[in-house]
Amino acid sequence: MSATPAYNTVIEITGTSTAMVAEAMTGSGAGPYQVTSAKRVFDPTATFTFYDNGIAISASDILAVDYLFGKVTFTSSKTGPITVSGSYLPRLTFLEGRAAGISLDADELDTSVFGSGWKNSAAGLMQLTVDVETLALLTADMDPGAGSRKLSSIFLNRTSVVLSVTPGGTGSAYRAFVIVPSEKEDAAVADLLKATATFKSTAPRAVDGTIVTPTIG
Repeated sequence: MSATPAYNTVIEITGTSTAMVAEAMTGSGAGPYQVTSAKRVFDPTATFTFYDNGIAISASDILAVDYLFGKVTFTSSKTGPITVSGSYLPRLTFLEGRAAGISLDADELDTSVFGSGWKNSAAGLMQLTVDVETLALLTADMDPGAGSRKLSSIFLNRTSVVLSVTPGGTGSAYRAFVIVPSEKEDAAVADLLKATATFKSTAPRAVDGTIVTPTIG
């Protein structure tokens, strides 16, 4: 495997929830079908309706919804075209990002018992953590549209957003609903102003009951 330059890494953060109507999806058979456009992060607080050639598909015929990548899988094959109505979260470019560190951690629960000289463990709660360094200030607005997305506000209001990191710019993306438990700005006389935000994953429950866990896709 050849080395991959890091400078093409893509970091995105989501903005204000926006409605979408009869958005086209691409796929075949029972799926998965994925939204064809860039509207691929579903808002889990919204209600979604999927259509097969304009006819609403029963909830009982929906096997799974991937909220982070805008996908749906059905229990039976469809003829199409498949469309979806609901709300999506626009993906915004993370301003002036210059470094990102990704950690996947699981608590180790000790399952050791008498009779063995070896330690055993089971995986406990898991979490995705991402530290992003940026040259933009914490008060910079990352949403060029009508909304507002500032790291300072995310921290102060404990807002849940989606963070997406694609190392090297191609291939798999780490994507999760996150909160910001800590952030800082550094100012040194011989250096640039820099800010660092720490993002930790959460797992919200969607209206349909789906628990939206971090995904690598």
